[in-house]
Amino acid sequence: MGDNRERFERELSRLRGYDFACVVCECSLADLIAGRYRSEMNPRSVTQSVLAFMTRYRLPFVFADDRQGGELVTYSILAKYAREIEMRFKALRRSEKGHSKHCRAANR
Repeated sequence: MGDNRERFERELSRLRGYDFACVVCECSLADLIAGRYRSEMNPRSVTQSVLAFMTRYRLPFVFADDRQGGELVTYSILAKYAREIEMRFKALRRSEKGHSKHCRAANR
């Protein structure tokens, strides 16, 4: 968020075009607020920027405590998203099959 803020915001803006997106943070919200991170940035500024990004880009930031939590959250979100897509396609196929049967019956 410091030197590369413009690039970071461009990436956040690009995420608007996705069906679902979020930013997974490998820290807790408490760590962010307390400034327990490597950057020298002011914790209040960082916290307010995150809240502004969530509002501006309609994008959730998920605080996963650490790397292991980040991996778990990311994997779980992707797995759930894949399952949702699978269910949508199955519903669409059922709908198309029902429509095809209805059209064949109407043509008889």
